[in-house]
Amino acid sequence: MCAADRARAGVTCHACAEGYGLSGGSCSPCTAAGCARCDGGVCTSCKRGWHLAGDRCLACPSPCAACSSAASCLACADRYFQATPLGGPRDCVPCDQTAPQGLRMAGIHGCGLCQAQAGSGAVLCLRCADGNLPLENYCGGSSVKRRLGPGAITGITLGVTVLVGGTIGLTFSLMASKHKSQASGLRPLTA
Repeated sequence: MCAADRARAGVTCHACAEGYGLSGGSCSPCTAAGCARCDGGVCTSCKRGWHLAGDRCLACPSPCAACSSAASCLACADRYFQATPLGGPRDCVPCDQTAPQGLRMAGIHGCGLCQAQAGSGAVLCLRCADGNLPLENYCGGSSVKRRLGPGAITGITLGVTVLVGGTIGLTFSLMASKHKSQASGLRPLTA
């Protein structure tokens, strides 16, 4: 691969780096915006985020990251997921949009970076909007809430309540038994 400076050094080029076009054994910069490859000043392929329209590159519509035309997104920008395969720009849905109208997938509340799972109809959150990693595909709330779901918190609370109640009940039972044995004139056994 040659860049423009190689041709000046007497090197004959057969292929050029991105943004350059081959002309007479040397590489010249492509001058058109978004152009990745050119031939004789005419753009033949575009950089990511641009699409070829005739002999020039046009920017993909937001929020497409890559497109084959203004109406066909190949990939969505960061913070978006593609709700339908090879859809248009409207099919790039924000990661945190939880109720997309007319689409079969919904985002995840508080998600900042996500990916649609092919065929499953589910969205996988890769990073929360606050910069934290999601836990079990959940973002938001305190870190304790994210680590322990409502079922786990309820289970722990119930377990602690049973343990404390059982300890108190056992203590009262032993005290009542000791009091009953002393009241009947029996002495507790000693070793």
